[in-house]
Amino acid sequence: MTYLLKIRFLESSPNKLYIETLAVSKENRGSLTQIKNLLQHLVTSAVGQSYETIAAHIPTDHLPLYKRFSDDVEVLRTLENWFGSGEDHYYIEIKL
Repeated sequence: MTYLLKIRFLESSPNKLYIETLAVSKENRGSLTQIKNLLQHLVTSAVGQSYETIAAHIPTDHLPLYKRFSDDVEVLRTLENWFGSGEDHYYIEIKL
């Protein structure tokens, strides 16, 4: 599977890991199992490094994927027309 994962900690909230970019190649986008495994690996790594929360901005239509992955996904706000993309995004947090 080809993907790009860029993460960073938030200086204002050091126990929160922010997923800055999670990009999956077009040929693998339909593979929920592989994406779920990637997210599970990220969670395991974050817990091992004492993070308490994972945060991300995600397209609104990606929310079901994250909900399948974890019951602890909370939508904190909706951002309309994300940077002029024409797509709405959610800011989510996942409690670990």
